[in-house]
Amino acid sequence: MVNFWDLFFHGALPPLIITLFNIFLLIRVIYQKHIHLQQPIVWRKHRRMTIQVVSVSFLYLLICFPTMIITLCKFFGISTFIGDEILKYTYFFTYFIGFLLPYVCLATLPELRLKLKNIFIYSWLCKNPNRVQPFHDPTFATRRRQTVNHAW
Repeated sequence: MVNFWDLFFHGALPPLIITLFNIFLLIRVIYQKHIHLQQPIVWRKHRRMTIQVVSVSFLYLLICFPTMIITLCKFFGISTFIGDEILKYTYFFTYFIGFLLPYVCLATLPELRLKLKNIFIYSWLCKNPNRVQPFHDPTFATRRRQTVNHAW
């Protein structure tokens, strides 16, 4: 019985809570703007928040949902060899949420994406300064031989 509660509170509940509270945050913004303040909803102003909330929820659901479903099926007696093999990898991938979350949040910032795009395009198009080039020094420049017409 302890295994069920551990599975429920540590495996299934956190991704669901994160997703639900992110959805409630969006609903609260819509409610406050539209109903409470009688203002039209301008999605351009709320686009960054909406993208961040949806991307964080999607990250948690994408990584935790397969683990949650397979573990619940295994707990209720539906056990397959494929589920056991997939479960090994999904437990491993749940540790990547902490590492991927900052990158997901940074990817949703349009200013940062524009700066990074400009940096990569500039570095791609720019000539490589460490390239080997011929050396042109005026002190060692060779003179052309002048041909002198001797009338003999």
